[in-house]
Amino acid sequence: MSMLATGQLGLFSDLKSSYKNASDNGEAGFDPVPDLAAEQATAIYEYMITAKVQTGGVVTPGQMTAFIPNTPSVVVAPGNFTGTGTIDFEDGAVDGLRSALEKAYYDAADTGAAGGDVAEQLSIDVSTAIYEFAIQAKVETDVEVKPGASLAPPYMSPTGTPVGNPAPTTLDGTGSGTGVIS
Repeated sequence: MSMLATGQLGLFSDLKSSYKNASDNGEAGFDPVPDLAAEQATAIYEYMITAKVQTGGVVTPGQMTAFIPNTPSVVVAPGNFTGTGTIDFEDGAVDGLRSALEKAYYDAADTGAAGGDVAEQLSIDVSTAIYEFAIQAKVETDVEVKPGASLAPPYMSPTGTPVGNPAPTTLDGTGSGTGVIS
């Protein structure tokens, strides 16, 4: 089961709770929208960060590398890499989502009062708010480069002797990367 599938159970529970709380607040005469938007923004954030990032690919020729410290070289033949990581958000992203959800609910009330299609407008506004939040995600991964990429000279072998011809790497390398969701 994927991490998002596991997180979906918490999302369902948190959203259900937010609707129940909004109903209770409305029945008590309070404006339910601010708390509803805040609880849902938090629920969506908590769900999004349950995702695990898995990457894989090929180290392409032409890239500079520091396979052995202080011995830069150029990759001349491809090698494979894998990576795993997480998703998180900059400060303020959840507040932006909360504000957009709150606006969507108030706009839906105005649309309904004017005789418009509340479900249509609310669906558009909420999905847009979630999309605009989601694309702000920061993806951070740890990367493991597998043996096999060939390096161009000059570089030092793992034993410290200079190597003058391209040769495949024999050791795993590591690194990290960042990215975005698109």
